[in-house]
Amino acid sequence: MTMGNDEYLEDYEERFQLNYKRARCKLDPESLKLVLLRGILEDLLDTFHLLAGGDIHQLSYEDLKIVLETILEQLERKVGGINP
Repeated sequence: MTMGNDEYLEDYEERFQLNYKRARCKLDPESLKLVLLRGILEDLLDTFHLLAGGDIHQLSYEDLKIVLETILEQLERKVGGINP
């Protein structure tokens, strides 16, 4: 599952979570994190690395979710959202 070129990050994460629940499978948090990150557009990943102050691949899944939510909230306040 990958993020569409015209898809908002919030929509991608919501779709990802919904599909994961529908699949009725269990992944460990590390695998879940990697699947989520693989679907995010590369240019957005580069931006998140900069905004998070380091390699977001090193974070746990729960920490990654918190960082992404924080970044999205900050961007929402500054520019009214993020769309690739």
